[in-house]
Amino acid sequence: MHRSKHQNGRRKTQVADRDAPRGKQFTEPVVYQVTKSSTCSKCQEELWRGQMVKLVGDGNERAALCKICAGLGELFYVPAGDANLTRRISKYSTQKHVVLRWSNTRNRYERQGLLVELEALNKAETELGQPLTIDRDSEQNQPPEL
Repeated sequence: MHRSKHQNGRRKTQVADRDAPRGKQFTEPVVYQVTKSSTCSKCQEELWRGQMVKLVGDGNERAALCKICAGLGELFYVPAGDANLTRRISKYSTQKHVVLRWSNTRNRYERQGLLVELEALNKAETELGQPLTIDRDSEQNQPPEL
Protein backbone atom coordinates (compact mmCIF):
# COMPACT_ATOMS: atom_id res chain seq x y z
CA MET A 1 0.00 0.00 0.00
CA HIS A 2 1.41 3.40 -0.98
CA ARG A 3 0.65 6.67 0.69
CA SER A 4 1.36 10.06 -0.79
CA LYS A 5 2.76 12.84 1.34
CA HIS A 6 3.38 16.43 0.31
CA GLN A 7 6.44 18.10 1.75
CA ASN A 8 8.00 21.36 0.61
CA GLY A 9 5.95 21.35 -2.56
CA ARG A 10 7.22 17.89 -3.51
CA ARG A 11 5.26 14.71 -3.42
CA LYS A 12 6.81 11.84 -1.54
CA THR A 13 5.51 8.30 -1.71
CA GLN A 14 5.83 6.10 1.35
CA VAL A 15 5.18 2.41 1.61
CA ALA A 16 2.97 1.58 4.59
CA ASP A 17 4.31 -0.94 7.07
CA ARG A 18 2.26 -4.10 6.50
CA ASP A 19 3.15 -5.49 9.92
CA ALA A 20 1.90 -2.43 11.78
CA PRO A 21 -1.31 -3.09 13.72
CA ARG A 22 -4.44 -1.68 12.15
CA GLY A 23 -7.56 -0.67 14.03
CA LYS A 24 -8.06 -0.55 17.76
CA GLN A 25 -6.02 -2.90 19.91
CA PHE A 26 -7.82 -4.14 23.04
CA THR A 27 -5.99 -4.47 26.33
CA GLU A 28 -8.79 -6.59 27.80
CA PRO A 29 -9.27 -10.24 26.82
CA VAL A 30 -11.48 -10.69 23.76
CA VAL A 31 -14.46 -12.99 23.16
CA TYR A 32 -15.99 -13.40 19.70
CA GLN A 33 -19.58 -13.88 18.57
CA VAL A 34 -19.98 -16.82 16.22
CA THR A 35 -21.19 -15.81 12.75
CA LYS A 36 -21.36 -19.37 11.41
CA SER A 37 -22.33 -22.58 13.21
CA SER A 38 -19.35 -24.22 14.86
CA THR A 39 -18.43 -26.65 17.65
CA CYS A 40 -16.50 -26.23 20.89
CA SER A 41 -13.05 -27.83 20.62
CA LYS A 42 -13.18 -29.14 24.19
CA CYS A 43 -16.75 -30.40 24.87
CA GLN A 44 -17.90 -30.72 21.21
CA GLU A 45 -21.07 -28.71 21.96
CA GLU A 46 -22.64 -27.20 18.86
CA LEU A 47 -22.33 -23.42 18.81
CA TRP A 48 -25.02 -21.46 17.00
CA ARG A 49 -24.87 -18.04 15.41
CA GLY A 50 -24.64 -15.33 18.05
CA GLN A 51 -23.10 -17.48 20.79
CA MET A 52 -19.77 -16.42 22.25
CA VAL A 53 -16.45 -18.25 21.92
CA LYS A 54 -12.95 -17.62 23.20
CA LEU A 55 -10.10 -18.43 20.83
CA VAL A 56 -7.08 -20.10 22.42
CA GLY A 57 -3.74 -21.00 20.88
CA ASP A 58 -1.52 -19.29 18.35
CA GLY A 59 -1.33 -19.16 14.56
CA ASN A 60 -2.85 -22.14 12.78
CA GLU A 61 -3.39 -24.04 16.05
CA ARG A 62 -6.30 -21.89 17.28
CA ALA A 63 -9.24 -23.57 18.96
CA ALA A 64 -12.69 -22.16 19.80
CA LEU A 65 -14.01 -22.77 23.32
CA CYS A 66 -17.59 -22.15 24.47
CA LYS A 67 -18.25 -19.85 27.44
CA ILE A 68 -18.40 -22.76 29.90
CA CYS A 69 -15.16 -24.44 28.74
CA ALA A 70 -13.35 -21.09 28.65
CA GLY A 71 -14.35 -20.45 32.29
CA LEU A 72 -16.63 -17.52 31.43
CA GLY A 73 -19.96 -19.12 32.34
CA GLU A 74 -20.54 -16.86 35.35
CA LEU A 75 -20.05 -13.62 33.39
CA PHE A 76 -22.98 -11.54 32.10
CA TYR A 77 -23.30 -9.86 28.73
CA VAL A 78 -23.78 -6.08 28.81
CA PRO A 79 -24.54 -4.58 25.36
CA ALA A 80 -22.61 -1.56 24.09
CA GLY A 81 -24.25 1.82 23.92
CA ASP A 82 -24.19 3.31 27.42
CA ALA A 83 -20.75 4.79 28.09
CA ASN A 84 -21.69 5.83 31.63
CA LEU A 85 -22.68 2.27 32.53
CA THR A 86 -19.61 0.77 30.82
CA ARG A 87 -17.26 3.04 32.80
CA ARG A 88 -18.84 2.09 36.11
CA ILE A 89 -18.95 -1.62 35.35
CA SER A 90 -15.30 -1.53 34.22
CA LYS A 91 -14.35 0.13 37.49
CA TYR A 92 -15.90 -2.62 39.61
CA SER A 93 -15.34 -5.76 37.52
CA THR A 94 -12.15 -7.73 38.11
CA GLN A 95 -12.85 -10.01 35.17
CA LYS A 96 -13.91 -8.20 31.98
CA HIS A 97 -13.94 -9.40 28.35
CA VAL A 98 -14.72 -7.38 25.22
CA VAL A 99 -17.27 -9.02 22.88
CA LEU A 100 -16.51 -8.59 19.15
CA ARG A 101 -18.42 -9.61 16.02
CA TRP A 102 -17.10 -9.68 12.44
CA SER A 103 -18.75 -7.20 10.06
CA ASN A 104 -18.59 -8.27 6.42
CA THR A 105 -19.65 -4.86 5.16
CA ARG A 106 -16.93 -3.00 7.07
CA ASN A 107 -14.42 -5.87 6.85
CA ARG A 108 -13.44 -5.60 10.52
CA TYR A 109 -14.42 -6.68 14.04
CA GLU A 110 -16.91 -4.42 15.80
CA ARG A 111 -17.34 -4.13 19.56
CA GLN A 112 -20.73 -5.46 20.70
CA GLY A 113 -20.43 -5.15 24.47
CA LEU A 114 -18.76 -6.64 27.54
CA LEU A 115 -18.83 -9.81 29.60
CA VAL A 116 -18.67 -8.77 33.27
CA GLU A 117 -19.27 -10.13 36.76
CA LEU A 118 -22.69 -9.91 38.41
CA GLU A 119 -21.31 -8.02 41.43
CA ALA A 120 -19.95 -5.28 39.17
CA LEU A 121 -23.32 -5.05 37.45
CA ASN A 122 -25.11 -4.67 40.81
CA LYS A 123 -22.64 -2.03 42.07
CA ALA A 124 -22.97 -0.01 38.87
CA GLU A 125 -26.76 -0.22 39.15
CA THR A 126 -26.75 1.14 42.70
CA GLU A 127 -24.26 3.88 41.81
CA LEU A 128 -26.39 5.01 38.87
CA GLY A 129 -29.52 4.84 41.01
CA GLN A 130 -31.65 3.24 38.33
CA PRO A 131 -32.53 -0.36 37.50
CA LEU A 132 -30.79 -1.74 34.41
CA THR A 133 -32.61 -3.55 31.62
CA ILE A 134 -30.25 -6.54 31.52
CA ASP A 135 -31.74 -10.03 31.62
CA ARG A 136 -30.05 -11.67 34.60
CA ASP A 137 -32.31 -14.73 34.58
CA SER A 138 -31.26 -15.90 31.12
CA GLU A 139 -29.57 -19.30 31.28
CA GLN A 140 -26.85 -18.50 28.73
CA ASN A 141 -27.10 -14.69 28.92
CA GLN A 142 -26.37 -14.36 25.21
CA PRO A 143 -26.60 -11.26 23.03
CA PRO A 144 -29.58 -11.02 20.67
CA GLU A 145 -29.56 -13.10 17.49
CA LEU A 146 -27.68 -11.70 14.52
